[in-house]
Parts: sequence; structure tokens; C-alpha cells
Amino acid sequence: MKWSVLSACLLLCSQLCLPPVAVFHPGTLSAESTQIDVVSYRAHIALHPRSRYLEGEATVTLRNVMRSDLLQIVLDLRDLTTDRVEWDGVVLRFSANDTGICIHLDEPLRPLDTMAVTVWYHGTPTSDRDMYSGVKFGPRGAWVHPQSAIERYVAMLPHWLPCNNLFSDKALFDITFDTPEDWKAAGMGTLTHETVHDGRRMTQWVLREPLHPAAAGWAAGTYAVYHDTLRGIPFCAYVWPEWERNAKSHFRTIDSMLAVFQHHFGPYPAEKIGYVLTDSSSCEVHTMILLYKKNLGAAYTLEGHELAHHWWGNCVTPMDVRENWLSEGFAMTGEWLITAALSRVRTFDSILREYTNFYRIVEAPIEGALPLYDFLGAGATYNYSSVIYIKGAIVLNMLRHWMGDEPYRLAIRDYFARYRGMNVSSRMFQGVMEEHIDISLEQFFHQWVYSGGWPMLRVHRLAASPHGGLRLGLEQTQQSDKGWPLFETPVDVEIVTAAGDTLLLRRMLHALGQDQFVFDEVADADVVSWRLDPEGWLLHEARTVTGAGDVAAPPEHPRLEAPYPQPLAKGSAVSFVPMRLPTAGAVTVELQDMLGRRLRTVANGRFDAGTFVLPVSLKGCAAGQYLLLLRSASGSDARIIVVR
Repeated sequence: MKWSVLSACLLLCSQLCLPPVAVFHPGTLSAESTQIDVVSYRAHIALHPRSRYLEGEATVTLRNVMRSDLLQIVLDLRDLTTDRVEWDGVVLRFSANDTGICIHLDEPLRPLDTMAVTVWYHGTPTSDRDMYSGVKFGPRGAWVHPQSAIERYVAMLPHWLPCNNLFSDKALFDITFDTPEDWKAAGMGTLTHETVHDGRRMTQWVLREPLHPAAAGWAAGTYAVYHDTLRGIPFCAYVWPEWERNAKSHFRTIDSMLAVFQHHFGPYPAEKIGYVLTDSSSCEVHTMILLYKKNLGAAYTLEGHELAHHWWGNCVTPMDVRENWLSEGFAMTGEWLITAALSRVRTFDSILREYTNFYRIVEAPIEGALPLYDFLGAGATYNYSSVIYIKGAIVLNMLRHWMGDEPYRLAIRDYFARYRGMNVSSRMFQGVMEEHIDISLEQFFHQWVYSGGWPMLRVHRLAASPHGGLRLGLEQTQQSDKGWPLFETPVDVEIVTAAGDTLLLRRMLHALGQDQFVFDEVADADVVSWRLDPEGWLLHEARTVTGAGDVAAPPEHPRLEAPYPQPLAKGSAVSFVPMRLPTAGAVTVELQDMLGRRLRTVANGRFDAGTFVLPVSLKGCAAGQYLLLLRSASGSDARIIVVR
């Protein structure tokens, strides 16, 4: 963590109400401490695959950020046994349980002074509550999935290294792995030293930029290694030997991903790009992304998502888990940018439209229409709930529509440049974005970040004078129906005239129960039809109320309803999707991956008007997201099917 006199003063001020000594409570879930700041970790980790056993010697350099002396230091270390603790060659007393270590100092640590404590420990790493996270041993290797979906302490770092397990405590890492000779260790940062002696391989990885605990991990196993350079950045991929000759062709798209992200986000912020295959999980380990081998066939969205985390999450890091949409929402946006860039048929806006409908119709009813900030406090079940992914990216895209494409892109790059290597909050993000726009974003962040829900509109056409413009009355019903706030947002309206012209006009919906849109640009008598949000970027619901003088709604288009079950459990064979057809005609329905590549034809023939249930086979499909695309002469529609 980088320091200055100002940041030190701010931290000291934040601690004024805390006790001067850290208190260790046996049986607590976490020994997280705001009283220390870890500067660096230097460790020797010995892996014994046959016994699934780990031995460690870790030196933790830390600083007292209290205004008072510290007589105890608390570090997280879970399910491992502490053997000895030393400070400058002097053995220290300690107490420990299965969640952490409390180190008792013989001499007090003064405010802002540093010390380096060395801890020796051993054991069999476990994470019984979360089968996907923590240290895992497989038939050909071991790896660390650094994040837990269910453990409230989130980061899995204490399952292999004594640490201060806080999002906000970023530190340097210098890790030497001691493995069997035929194993190769893939770590964070730069490979600085590798030797083989007496049947063991020593591999040292040094990370030179501070990193938070939830992105720290590694993998080791019987890997082959592919090296390259992409846009001047070192690249490596640790793959199973039988996959080595395919590595270059599979990872060829990383160069294009870099170009997209550097254009939208800023310069790549790390010393290398790395990917390593595992037997069970994928995650954004910094500079060495874990990639589940079975995800390799599910297009390139996963590689892009985890790579985007090197900007958002790993480098610009949320203050704590309550702000985690600032990591996952941004990475999801990166995933959609990559999907659009590599697709032959899909645009970013079309992807966004699909996900906006998917979130509102499928995801929100399952987990609740939650706020982005403190989503766990609002009732989310998992640390990585879909609200911070999908709604997070939808909200960023709505902000883009508020600001305009180029002002938004420049503001995002400014935000990254200003807070590179630092911890951030939603308020800090809001502040940067407001500098690039002439209006306050207080209402935007209040309704979309700190509140749940979306506008639910009842829309009707108001009577007009013979030569007056089109007028629409809008009523927001979500406050009485759902308890959600009133929303203020720009709304695009598409108007079709009797002369065949199509106008796209924007009006501001105010945070009022009743509002009006007035369109003096077109006479009411000339309007054939109108519709709200024709591009589908706004998260909302709208219902048209028909009354005297109203123009009939445009004819209904073919529609695919929500798949069932959704998400589809991996190993299940069939999802059922209702299809509504307003008119008879030829219809083609295809299952595609997220790059638009056809996997199979679900339906191809002539259908009568009506509702039909399509069985969609996903046998053999890896975990991921797939697109069901309907085409007909009267229109098209798409649905996302999720396999987990």
C-alpha cells in the first residue's frame, strides 16, 4: 500500500474511536484488523501433493496505523497450525485457533513504526463450506481459488498465508514455491528464480505492485508453459501437456482484448498477463488468471472478464465487499465489450438489451431487486450475487447514455488513472464522473446504486389541441406497488409519423408520481405510433393504458419467453422456452455461443400463430451463457440461457 503524510493522517483520524490494543476473540470468523497495514508478504510454501499437505514460513512486514502503541498483532490464518513466531530473531508468545493468530509483543509497536514478524505453520488446507474456493489438490496439481461465494470473510488468502484479510489492505508479494520436481508453479508477478535440487523444484514469483487479498492465488502442477509477448507485455500460459500445441491458437484473441480494454480503460496496469488451467474453477488471480479447463469451449467471455479485473478489482479496488459492484460491474462491462468485438453478429447495445431483460425478468425475481451498494446487507445470499455483475454493468451503461459515449469513456479513463493502485468507493467514482458532466449525478447514484428496483410506468396518450404536439402522460407506480424510490432518468421515445418518418426524441422523466412528455416537434394528428426506449438501454417496465383518442400499439413481434429451468444445472439436458408468434410463417430458432457461433438448430419450419414450448437441448455444453436466437419475417428475438 502506498503511503503519504496525508494518507497516514487520514488513517490515524479514522482510528480515534478504536481501542489501542487489538483484541482476539477465539471462535470468531475473522481476525481482520484495521489497526495494522501490511506492507509485504515474503513466504516459502512447500506443497506435498500425496498427503495434500502444506508447510509455510512467512515473513509479514506491517505498520501500526493506530495513534497508540500496539502490544498485540492479529493475523488471519485458517485451519492451519502455527508452530513458531519470531520478530528479529526473538521468539514471541502467541495464541491461536482455527481462524487466526494473536501475537503478543514484548515491546510495543509505536504509531507508524513497522515490524517484520515471521510465522512457521503447517497443515492440510480445508474450506469445507465452499467446495470451489480455497486451496485445492487435484490429480495433476494444486491451486488456490482466492474468493468464496459464501464465506463472509470472502478472501481465501488465510487458507495458505498468515495475513490481514481486508479488501483495503494491499501489499506486495514475494512467494517461493517448493514443489515436486515434475511440477511447475504459476504465480503472481514476475518469475525471478527457478532451481531443481534433490527431487524438488524451487520457483520464486515476485509481485511488484500492491494487491488486495481477494485476488492473491497460485497454481502448481505438471504444466507445459507457452510464452509470448502481446503489445509489449510478457504473456505466459500454463497448460496441460496434451494441450500445449493448441495454446497459441486459443490465446490469440488476448491481443485484441488488450486493444479494446486499453482504449476504454487505460494502459494495462500489471507486469505480465498469465493464464493457468485448473480442474475446478476460474478467477482473476492477479497476472496469473485461473481458467477452468471445461470453460475453454465457452467462447472467450471468461478470459475477457477476468482480464478486465486487472483494471477493475485488482488495481482499482473496492474499499470493502459492500462496494464490490465497482469490481464485478466493471468487469462484466469488459466482458460485453469483448463479446461484441469478437462477434460477427452482435453489438454491445444488443448484448446490453438482452441482459437488461434477463436481469429484470429472470434474475431479479429470484434474488430480489437489490441495491448495488451493500447488496449483502440488503439480503443477497452470495458474496458474488448476480446483482453486482449484471445490474452493475447495466447501471454503468445507463450512465454512459446520460453522459454520452465519448465523455463517459474519457471519464472512465480519468477514474482509472486517478485511483490506479488505490481503494475506491461509489462516492469517489461519482465525484470523478461529475467532473466530466455539467449536471449533478446525486439522483442517479441514489436511485441506481443505493436503492433497489427500477421505474414501473403507466403511459397514456393525452388529448391534444387540433394542431398541438404529441403529449404522453406517465405515472410511476413502483413506489406504491414495491416500495421503490421515484426515478429521474432520460427516456428515448421513438415516434412514427403518417408520412413514414421515424423520430428519436429524448425527454427527462422526473422523480414525480405524475409526469408529462410534450413533443412539439410533431403534431399529434400526424403520429401513427410511438414507443419508449426503443434501443432497450433503460432498466424499466412500461405499460400502455389505452383510452379515448389513443393510437393502437404497434403490432406484436415474435417473442421468446424466459427459459425454464434457469439457470440450467450442469449435466441437465433440456431447457424449455415458450415461443409466442403473432402471425403464421416460417421461423428459425438457433442455439449459439456468446460469439454468435451456431451450436445447433432448435426449430426450422412453418408455425401457426400461437404459443409453442421449445425443448432446447444443452447436452455437452460447458458452464457458461448461451444465446437462443429467433428469426422470422415478422421480427426476431433472443434469450440468454445460463448453464451452471
